[in-house]
Order: sequence, then C-alpha cells, then structure tokens
Amino acid sequence: MTRRLRWAAMAVVAVGWGLRVSNLGGPELWFDEAASHFIASRPPQEILSYVASAPFEHPPLYYLFLHEAMRFLGDTEWSLRFPSAVLGMALLLGLWRAGTSMGGMPLAMTAITFAAVSPFLITYSQEARMYALLQCLGLLSTMLLH
Repeated sequence: MTRRLRWAAMAVVAVGWGLRVSNLGGPELWFDEAASHFIASRPPQEILSYVASAPFEHPPLYYLFLHEAMRFLGDTEWSLRFPSAVLGMALLLGLWRAGTSMGGMPLAMTAITFAAVSPFLITYSQEARMYALLQCLGLLSTMLLH
C-alpha cells in the first residue's frame, strides 16, 4: 500500500469515526433503544430466558454484548450507543479487508469511503440496537463464503 493511500484510508476512517460518535448522547432513548436497555440490564441467564419467551424479540447476542458493555461504560445514552459505534467502525475495517482481498486497494478505498459517510450506516451505528452487529455479521458471512 502506498503511503498516500494509507493516509487517505486513515483519513476516511477518522471521518467515519467522527460521524459515528458525534452526538451519541444527545437525543433521549427512543422506544426500541429503551427496550434494549431493559433487556440488557438483566443478568445473562435472564436475558436468554426473556428472549426465548418473547416471540418477536431479536436474538440474544447483541443484548449479551450490550450487557457486558454496560458493566464497563454505565447506562447513559452515550454509553448505550457507543458499542454500536464501535461495531460501525469494525464494519469499516472489515470492508477494507474484504475489499482488498476481493478487488484490491481501489475497491477497498471506494467501499470504506461510501460506508464512512453513508447516512444509513451512520444512523445504525448510533442506535442502541443490534443493526450494526447485524451488518458486521453479514459482512463476515460474505467474507467466509468468498
């Protein structure tokens, strides 16, 4: 990788990070985020049993992840949304890896540039919901299939 491309990639990642963490603690939790907090506040065994008994609830992986994050970060709006921002950054790094292995540096740079500024991806990286995790797992499954 050339030095210029490395700096450009780091700049894109820095912009992506800034967009994801800006105003994380600003708006109050909306209903679904409050539900994530309600579920993740329980002990892990109760999370599993709650999700198993709730027919329209999401799988427990995100709630278990959020539960552990809350142990270290607390339960403010910012700290509940921060794990999703980290997962959003993991998606950018994963896109770089996938892009370089599937199509080279130009594809990787294009992928992370579009993903870094995508309003859709930024929004889901700022919610205390499982959408950023879902994106990462979708990319991982694509990479494993490749």
